[in-house]
Amino acid sequence: MKKKKNNMRKNVLWNTIGVFTISLTSFIYSLILVRLCNLNITGIWSYSFALACTTVTLASFGGRTYQVTDVKNEIPTYVYISSRYITVTITIFLTIAFILFKGFDLEKAIIIFLLSLFKYCEELSDVYYGVLQKHDYLYVVGKSMFFKSIINILLFFITILLSKSLLLAVVLILLNNLLFLILYDRRKARKLEKIEKINKMDYYKKYFKNNLIICLILFLSIFLVNCSKYVMGNYLSNEIQGIFNVLLLPATAVSLIGSFIINPILVNISVDFSNNEMKKIKKSSFKIIIVLLVFGLLLMLGGYIFGPILYKIIYNFDLNEYMKEFLIIMLGCTFYTISTILSMIFITLRKLKTQLVYNIILSIAAYILCVWFVKNYGITGGVYSYAITMFIRFVIYLIMLLNVKEEKKNEKTKSSTCFTN
Repeated sequence: MKKKKNNMRKNVLWNTIGVFTISLTSFIYSLILVRLCNLNITGIWSYSFALACTTVTLASFGGRTYQVTDVKNEIPTYVYISSRYITVTITIFLTIAFILFKGFDLEKAIIIFLLSLFKYCEELSDVYYGVLQKHDYLYVVGKSMFFKSIINILLFFITILLSKSLLLAVVLILLNNLLFLILYDRRKARKLEKIEKINKMDYYKKYFKNNLIICLILFLSIFLVNCSKYVMGNYLSNEIQGIFNVLLLPATAVSLIGSFIINPILVNISVDFSNNEMKKIKKSSFKIIIVLLVFGLLLMLGGYIFGPILYKIIYNFDLNEYMKEFLIIMLGCTFYTISTILSMIFITLRKLKTQLVYNIILSIAAYILCVWFVKNYGITGGVYSYAITMFIRFVIYLIMLLNVKEEKKNEKTKSSTCFTN
């Protein structure tokens, strides 16, 4: 019992440290590039990283959530691991096909590919994290994320400082992720569990069936938040993309706060759902919405007052020229964070098909909207299309939340299947 308590404390502490550190890495990478390189290189990074973050949702295929909640071991560990290698391999080929189709210049194509591999290595580590978490060794996961992130930041900073080569920096952080995957994450998981080879197709069918819709919802969610970046990558210069990325950097604070709010209460929401306490879930959801709206508005106010000074000191960037765009982005990110949290809540409630349909329709509409705005208004158009898309997504999820009670009136709580409405 004492060991279990100690593990619990270590799990909470190190998992919080690890998640916080790895969440900050993209912000720190961008900050390093803004301070030490030109906007052209920053723009290449912005586009490449956004693309890698979108395709990685296909590689992860729903992440380890289903794996760690499979307490009855209905699917063997080997199937989880081998399935992740399958989805990563398929995504690698899809990424290569996309790069060839787009016809990027050689350096940009290589950076996109290597940065994608960097993110895919994280997803291979993630499946081993699932093994560690199921055995109550979440603190090992936290340590892996923390030390890997710190080493990556140092490698990235030193390389950019000395060589100004984004390509070399990406190669080094990719190699570090690969070494952690092989020498640490994989070894730690295999020490805890003997992973026997199983090739029964029924297990694979069950795994892919149960994770397909979640994977698509996550993919479309990331696509929507990065849609403006993709379109600007097609029609605007790397320098303009770099400016957009600089304006977007502080908005990550809203997303970070959102993740800290939602992660601890998902289990409680799951329990409330199993007890059919929908009013309680709605009450909690509205509290989250209010907290994030207030936080977002305070961040906008702080950005308006202190932003120009901080941007000059931190980024060496004149924010006054883009103050309107900056504030609109902050508002859009607030709407995105709220809708993403509501999406996670609806995944817990197994409201998946409805989400998928809405996100598909919105993704198509958002792309058309972004193209029109960017072609006609440049970076300002990209900002407006981003904010409008995020607001529409927020309204859709808000309507879904308001209709939760109505939907539950005539039906009993369903079993945990991923193919409910």
